Amino acid sequence: MLWEQAQKKLKENQPGVNGETGHLNEQLIKRTKLIHPLKGFVQCIEGFALTPTYTNKSCKRANGTKERLRYRYYVSQQAIRRGYEGLAIRTLNAELLEESVKQILVGGLPLLNRLVVEEQWSEDQVQARLKIGAESIGKVSSAHDLGRVTELLAPKVVVSKDSIQVHVFPEGLLRLLQSPLSGGGEVSTALTVEMAMRDGCAILSSKVSLERSRGHTRIFDGETGEVVSVARTEPKASLIQALAQGEFWRMKLMENPDAGLTEVVKPYGLKPEYVRRLLNFAYLAPGIKRAIMQGEQPTMMRLQDVLEMREMAWEKQREILGFERFDRDAVA
Repeated sequence: MLWEQAQKKLKENQPGVNGETGHLNEQLIKRTKLIHPLKGFVQCIEGFALTPTYTNKSCKRANGTKERLRYRYYVSQQAIRRGYEGLAIRTLNAELLEESVKQILVGGLPLLNRLVVEEQWSEDQVQARLKIGAESIGKVSSAHDLGRVTELLAPKVVVSKDSIQVHVFPEGLLRLLQSPLSGGGEVSTALTVEMAMRDGCAILSSKVSLERSRGHTRIFDGETGEVVSVARTEPKASLIQALAQGEFWRMKLMENPDAGLTEVVKPYGLKPEYVRRLLNFAYLAPGIKRAIMQGEQPTMMRLQDVLEMREMAWEKQREILGFERFDRDAVA
């Protein structure tokens, strides 16, 4: 009976069944669970907490089907209570804010030797440990891993329209330095970091500029004007698929130089208008194609951005798609 099948399914999904510690789809839940590493640690300059939230948006794949993508944000509690009008800080893209905090910690951690009180460590050992800590944080590539850092460090992050401050306390810094760390490799940041001491607390700060662009807030270094961006750690399937299809249609047109696009796509039952947009991928700068294949495209870059683009100049493509920090020789 259908009722019995439903009851069996419900029972199977209860924690503890068959020795499971959670639901049978526990791994799926873990993979899709939203992690907000700054939750409880971040606030605006007025003292209002920035609360994590998210939106789901529909995005068309290269094959014409749709998928739901989830975007994380931090929103001001003041905005939730009173509305957005007149507020300097409304919503901030979570990945960009977290990347900014990460870069401030990477740049500022080696400056915090005065904050470490550990009798068993010499001055040189403290400095070496701070350097390893900065290198370890520099290798963080996920919200989950950054969450482990913030849980140990327990900083206070204060965001205003022209600065981001990370308040580091002695107890949290010692917890972080005593935890297993894996240094090595060069670390670089887009943000210029300054350090000040106040009431036994170290304040790491960076001047920033928050600018709205294409409906999103972007973060710039207030000193250099360099944009803070986050590279994806994994290739994005929808972009790679669109890139492959764009190349496919470019080859088809080259094989039939005397035929128009309508004639070429007719045997495949596709609309010429959609294939014409896919061809944008075929004419992207080589460096942008390589970034897509390696999963190093800017976080804010969407499939729709390329489909709607009407720009052939490579430098302009980089500007439109947010590749300001892309390697110069990537488009050579």
